[in-house]
Amino acid sequence: MEQVVQTWLDSDQVDDAVLQRAAKAVLEDAKGLPWLGKRLVPALAAPAEKSNKGITVLAMHVSLGFLERAKQSGMVYRGQYSELAALQPFATNLLFQLLLETPDWYPHTERGRLVPAIRDLQPTRPDDRRLEAVVDIVDDVEREPAELRYALSCLLWQWGRREHLIVRIDELKRESMEGDAADRVLALRALAKLWYDVEDYAKASQTHANLTKLAASSSVPLSPTDWYWAACCHAMRGDVEQGIAALAVCAKMQASDTVDESHKLPRTLFERDPEIAKLRADARFAGLLEQAFPKARAAKGP
Repeated sequence: MEQVVQTWLDSDQVDDAVLQRAAKAVLEDAKGLPWLGKRLVPALAAPAEKSNKGITVLAMHVSLGFLERAKQSGMVYRGQYSELAALQPFATNLLFQLLLETPDWYPHTERGRLVPAIRDLQPTRPDDRRLEAVVDIVDDVEREPAELRYALSCLLWQWGRREHLIVRIDELKRESMEGDAADRVLALRALAKLWYDVEDYAKASQTHANLTKLAASSSVPLSPTDWYWAACCHAMRGDVEQGIAALAVCAKMQASDTVDESHKLPRTLFERDPEIAKLRADARFAGLLEQAFPKARAAKGP
């Protein structure tokens, strides 16, 4: 890794291929991020020096590369970006800059990908300027996409500003009690996800229970994802029994020929998702995994 990085630093620092090789080397080395973090401290103290400029540019590309790898993993979980703490405070400053002062080269449509990383690296309330800038995005109903505004509302909840989501919670509670069963199930699903997104796993679990009862009584079909989410919520609460029970229903649906393949989950999620680690440690998990992914189907691929 160090030799590849040095090649970048010794170059004229304009060849993108050399830069990308250096960033890849850092990301693939288990000690890469801590090593780069140590080099970054003196580099930021004397940014005009050529080698220091190269380290700073490399740190930016490593941070963006880390985000891209997280996206490609197909998983989303708390602490997914915690390794970037080795590049603090550079990483957080970069993420806020991309979100709040988005440069022309960074797609506006990709800003939502920044939010989970900011969530992990900035667990407590930031300075007032950044906080109010985030609030401005959430309040900009006309120009900002709903998905980004929702993700940032969850971030504000983490920082103690809960007024935006309280309104949404009240709306979903009302919708879950009105209209036909299918619409009520949709509202409960959204409410369960909201509680999950703000880490209130007890309320998320209870909402999932209400969802499954309503769906069963009204013959509204659920998907494997519904039960997998429930398993995650139970596991995050430490309730292995309820988590295994939810995962058993998920596994049965995964194996069913009557469930649309596009609604099924990948095996890697069961095998690697940190949020169900307590369920994987249970002796019953191996049987559920084999039930969800029969060898005959696994041989065909996804």
